[in-house]
Amino acid sequence: MKTKFIAIVCTFFFIFGSFKLSAQETLSEKAYEDGFLKRFGVAAKLGTYGPGIDFHTSLTSNLKARVGFNYMVYNYNESLDFDADSPDGQSSIPGYINGAKLNFPNANILLDFYPVKSGIFCITAGAYIGSNNVKAKGTADGPFVWDDLIITPVNGKFDANLKMGSTFKPYFGIGLGRTISKSRVGFRFDLGAVYQGEYKMESPQSSGTVSGSSFADANFDLPFSKELLNLWPILSFSISYRIK
Repeated sequence: MKTKFIAIVCTFFFIFGSFKLSAQETLSEKAYEDGFLKRFGVAAKLGTYGPGIDFHTSLTSNLKARVGFNYMVYNYNESLDFDADSPDGQSSIPGYINGAKLNFPNANILLDFYPVKSGIFCITAGAYIGSNNVKAKGTADGPFVWDDLIITPVNGKFDANLKMGSTFKPYFGIGLGRTISKSRVGFRFDLGAVYQGEYKMESPQSSGTVSGSSFADANFDLPFSKELLNLWPILSFSISYRIK
């Protein structure tokens, strides 16, 4: 009888303690989620816009905000051959891109909306802000037409700068993971796309403009899809730390 009584008491305290702990956790989670600018965090990230850092804060239970910066530099040292039209359109001018440097410095302002406030799936919208460009050096057998420019190589050499879209670039995507982790350390994946906008070609060796030609129509053996010039995929992974 005494053993049964002890067992009943232990069971009662176990159930009561579990209920109390569950209630405390719920209250703690609610307190954690609610509040404008109540919670803050920082994250290191790596993705297709390069490495970067983000700062996070809460806006509502379902809405979080991120601001940050990415910087990517890539040197492409392989040669690319191309064929472009001559200025009179009567012949094809062969040439080579002897090297290129990609430079992507971008700040970002993003909003994460969680349809289920306690979930890990979110829809993200916002913008990246920065001037993306690719600078290249090349050689050609004579003057040629490139992206509505007449480029006249000096001693067979020319320089080119491809400005990849506008400074303000809208972003839309999805995320998996908490923007502000419930524990001190959290993880997050992002998948989406930045619309970079129309590109513009510049060259100090350009000597006029023509119509009817485009870099996208040139016969280039590019190491990436031409569609990336306007729409850049974003895939990133981040490790975050909740400050408060």
